[in-house]
Amino acid sequence: MFLFIKNQFRQILSGGLDIFFFKFAKFIKLILANFLALFFLPLSIFIQLLSKYKLIRFAELPTNRIGHFALETDMYLTKKKIGGKKYIDLFCVQYLDNFICNKKLYDYFKKQVTIFPSLFIYPLILNAKYYKVFSSQFFKLNRSAGDRDVDNIICKTNPNIILSESDKKIGEQFLFKISNLGPKIKFVILIVRDSEYLDKKFKKDWSYHNYRDGNIDDYILACEELTKHGYYVFRMGHIVKNKIKTNNPMIIDYATNGMRTELLDIYLADKCDFCISNSTGYDALPIILRKPILFLNYTPVALLATFSEKYLITVRHHYSKRFNRRLSLKEIFDQDISLLLKTSDFLNKEIVLEDNSPEEIMDAVIEMKEFIAQTNIKQCKLNKVFWNIYESCLEKKDLQYLHGLLLSNISSKFLEKNNYFIR
Repeated sequence: MFLFIKNQFRQILSGGLDIFFFKFAKFIKLILANFLALFFLPLSIFIQLLSKYKLIRFAELPTNRIGHFALETDMYLTKKKIGGKKYIDLFCVQYLDNFICNKKLYDYFKKQVTIFPSLFIYPLILNAKYYKVFSSQFFKLNRSAGDRDVDNIICKTNPNIILSESDKKIGEQFLFKISNLGPKIKFVILIVRDSEYLDKKFKKDWSYHNYRDGNIDDYILACEELTKHGYYVFRMGHIVKNKIKTNNPMIIDYATNGMRTELLDIYLADKCDFCISNSTGYDALPIILRKPILFLNYTPVALLATFSEKYLITVRHHYSKRFNRRLSLKEIFDQDISLLLKTSDFLNKEIVLEDNSPEEIMDAVIEMKEFIAQTNIKQCKLNKVFWNIYESCLEKKDLQYLHGLLLSNISSKFLEKNNYFIR
């Protein structure tokens, strides 16, 4: 509690009055919710009595962050479709933030789940958390693993989001503005994480995971190469630090040129040939739409997206100041670096995270182009070596719970040029 209070004061001192009023508003909302929770106690008791016949459960949809919102909701819907216990599940938007990151996606999910006002649902959730007797009335969408598909259900099922004909028409009209071929064009979507969106949208210090940020300039060489093969490239994003520096008309800076809409975010993810991402929230959309994805500069290593044969992966180089060299996969696990989640943790371990070079990115992108063209994909020898090491490291560190079947592929070109990684 002391550390929590200390952190709140630190954030207020660094953020000024904006942060103060933001936190004060949250505090008032929490007081109101707790008052309503007491008022709703008879209702919680009544619901508990009904549970002998039918269990009613409550949950918040994680609507403020696109990654959690898309993936956790989609996995909930998928598990519901493929079977399991039947409950009456009632949802609300996240109460304290009360922010919907993509209202179009929310509208699509709203057709498949029952959503009530937060002031009605959240007090009941508080009762379920405060009183053990009501604990069965609260649940998390993906209780065991958050937004990780440890049951490998996404790759086995069809998408839950099917665009309406009217929304498809809007998307097609947009593509006709890009090319007279309209929806017949080949295109790739590119999303490179930076800190601008979180800094601008949420009044909080997010620097602790800036180690995940990428430099959009590093991806230009690969984008230019893709256009030589007939692909358009859409640089995705909502609020970004820098524009993409190119005069190539086939590379569209959708994130900064005023074209972006919440519907097009979904449409482009649905219709792209594949997605390129450095692992950030937006790539949840192509994931739930069951699209091929090239994950570049993936970090932390223990959290690789291993859940689908449609994924191709490279990782960041982990340079050790202590050893004055890059670490192998086994060393990353052995030195307990594989699951670090804060920039400061890497600094304390004297680890410098080095992004893939523009040439490494280009090689992986061209490999991805060839990868999706194959109907029967066979893992190369180096790929199998990587996964054997990876699986043994997970077992040694008791991290198997973070993964289901290891279905994804590591870039062969990345391993060939960086064979230190699997020594």
